[in-house]
Amino acid sequence: MGRERARRTDKIAHSASSASATPSRAQGYLAQHWLGITLAIMGLHLILALLLFDPKVSIGGDDSWYVLAAKDFWDGLAYPGWHGALYPIVLSPLVAIFGMAIPLFKVISICFVLGSIFLLSKAFRGKIHPLAWLGGLLIYAVSTPVVVLSGTTYSEPLFLLLQAWVFYALFKVEEGERRLAPCATATADTPQVLTGNAAAEYPSTKVWGREWWLRILWLGLSIFLLSMVRNVGYGALIAVVAYLLVFGRRWRTAAATLGVFAVLQVLLSLYKRLVWGSTGVSFAGQWEHMMQIDFYNASAGQEDLKGLIIRFLENCHQYLSYLLMQLLGLPINQNSWVIMVVVVALLLIVLFRKPRLSRTLWFTAFYLASMLGITFITQQVAWNQIRLVLVFLPLLLFYLYDALLGVKSQAMQTVLRYAIIAFTGIAAIGNLAGDLKQVRPAVLHANLSGDRYRGLTPDWDSYLRTCAWVGEHIPDSVVVACRKPNNARIYGDRPFFGIFKVPSYNADTVRMFLDSNRIDYVVVGHLRKYTEQRTSEYINTMHITLAVVLRYKPDLLELVHAEGRDEPTYLFRLHREPPDPSSPAYRARLEAGLMVDPENAEALHKLGMFSIDEGDPNAAYTYAERAIRLYQREKVEPPYPLMELLGIALYGKGDVKSAVNVFRKVAEEHPEQPNAWRNLGLAYQKLGLPQGKEYLAKAERMRQERERP
Repeated sequence: MGRERARRTDKIAHSASSASATPSRAQGYLAQHWLGITLAIMGLHLILALLLFDPKVSIGGDDSWYVLAAKDFWDGLAYPGWHGALYPIVLSPLVAIFGMAIPLFKVISICFVLGSIFLLSKAFRGKIHPLAWLGGLLIYAVSTPVVVLSGTTYSEPLFLLLQAWVFYALFKVEEGERRLAPCATATADTPQVLTGNAAAEYPSTKVWGREWWLRILWLGLSIFLLSMVRNVGYGALIAVVAYLLVFGRRWRTAAATLGVFAVLQVLLSLYKRLVWGSTGVSFAGQWEHMMQIDFYNASAGQEDLKGLIIRFLENCHQYLSYLLMQLLGLPINQNSWVIMVVVVALLLIVLFRKPRLSRTLWFTAFYLASMLGITFITQQVAWNQIRLVLVFLPLLLFYLYDALLGVKSQAMQTVLRYAIIAFTGIAAIGNLAGDLKQVRPAVLHANLSGDRYRGLTPDWDSYLRTCAWVGEHIPDSVVVACRKPNNARIYGDRPFFGIFKVPSYNADTVRMFLDSNRIDYVVVGHLRKYTEQRTSEYINTMHITLAVVLRYKPDLLELVHAEGRDEPTYLFRLHREPPDPSSPAYRARLEAGLMVDPENAEALHKLGMFSIDEGDPNAAYTYAERAIRLYQREKVEPPYPLMELLGIALYGKGDVKSAVNVFRKVAEEHPEQPNAWRNLGLAYQKLGLPQGKEYLAKAERMRQERERP
């Protein structure tokens, strides 16, 4: 019993890749108190996660999707096969019991991350340098993006837990094979590839027993579940199989792992086919879209090899520079090719350091190469989402820290040890400062007290309030379309039809799209492109879609409800039937259309005519001037009716001289128009000039000639 305790303690008392065989006092302390240190790190993460806790649903659409997919799965409506099925399946019984209990689901996510910290600690202790173990866990636990993501309903917290399980399960398989095959010439900490008799003897026939198969089952199951959370999880299978074949040529272990995964995949496919009537693996639906030049526009075509290489490099550029620095709490605010090159160079150079890397680091390298490679090739550059690489942060730190601390030179080891301690301290302090900066106790208190909107930016506040209004006032049988249907459904407690891309730039096609989907209402917001910054850029999918039709039917929309002032959201009703052009409702529809498309020259012209009829030449002048500027911006001559409106408005305002100038130009450019000469004549007559009678007579003659049969 004493020897076993000593063996367990000694597991972390030395680094498998360190040149030093004598552990320092600090290393010995970490080895002896690893559990307490792990629990302290978990406690620190829990405190930070609770301080930053946001009980509202995130404004990202994907996290809402997981909750809604869980409900649809439990209700038997749909299998959650798009983003990854496992997380919605895990949530589904909770949704059935507690409803849309977002705070509860977020607490569970925090538990997933805490579990990942514990499993990573247990998996890597004794296999990497204690300083690498401690530094990697500490930065991972306090990293601001990790802490924020910990309390969300995204699938990444569950992914982090299962990823840690994959490493723990693989290392358990290795430990079992090493213990049951003492005659093998290689251990888990010697990286040489076995050949000849040594390869034949590793593992021995003792290995193929019940314990070995149980561990293989756990390993295969963990990889399978990881792939069900996010499709990139298939990369873990590639990494495990490649590693087993390269180190020790363990064909049977690799085949058994692959076999367990395949059996589980077949069982899942049978379940989906028999219960849901669906076929294919989970990533099949996304793969074709991932390989498109534009994920949302199939007509743009598929990426060729050159395009994929460019995508890979650009993703490396953004994820391994600015976003990685964010994870590390460093004040770098833009992408940098220099940082990316340094990071990539470090990752590659340490592969060839002396002494050679341990098997633990080699598998970590295989895993990171597979997962990051798949991520950078398949993800659209424009998405730029830190959570896509956040899940690999602890592994990157373990890998780099341990590889650097394992250099052969004792002097260099000392320098690197102090450098890593300093870097870890800076990163931890930077992240802690970022964590504390985001603490908003008043907002948290308001949210927990039932205020679902406190803490939202004005654009999202107005958007979600509008969706809630729809849920209270519009029957569920009526189709309401919007850009963010998942968030809308959470707040409106009703279905919403999502329009994620502009269906077409042809008015007839868009009208057919709206009609075929029976869309009667649309929610149009001004959601910021950059959430925390109010700029002129916003998500304009709905605006463009409606503007395509409004250019030909400017009276399409009727304003039903509005929320917000500075960054408002509107609810419009679609009108297919033509209104009475003289009715106030017609004018209201034209004005509603301008809320969506303020550069609709046809609507501006019609509103200007309305203003003339209502005896408001000032408003008419404003509408006419706005429309004319649109044509001038495009270097296109404004049409005759619009210039005529400008002249009439000027005349009505009493600026007759300016009206004469406009009417003269109109008459010269459109001499065939009787009204052009008549308006010019009236203006001259108003000024008391003799040309007035001449132009009026000319206009009358032209009119009579036109009426003559």
